[in-house]
Amino acid sequence: ISYASGSKFPSGGKCTAGYIVGNAKADALMDKIALHLTLCDNEATALQYEILAKQLPSMNQRIAEAYKNTRRKSILFQKNWQHKDLLLRCFH
Repeated sequence: ISYASGSKFPSGGKCTAGYIVGNAKADALMDKIALHLTLCDNEATALQYEILAKQLPSMNQRIAEAYKNTRRKSILFQKNWQHKDLLLRCFH
C-alpha cells in the first residue's frame, strides 16, 4: 500500500488531500479503506476542487521553480561540503 499527497503542491499549499494505491497483495484491504474514507466523508470539498482548478494552470511553473531552488541548494552543498554543519543549520 502506498499513500501519496495528492493536492498540497498542485493547490499551491492551499489544501491537502491524498490518494492510496496497492498491489495485488493489498486487494483485500482496499474495500475496507474505501469504506473508511466514505464513512469519514473524506472526499474533497467543492472549495478544494475550486482551489485546485485555479492553481493547476500554474503547477508546471511552480514545479520548475521548485526544481531550480532545490538544484541551487544541491550545488551549494556540493561546493561547500567541508562546511556541512553550518550549511545544515542554515536550512533547518
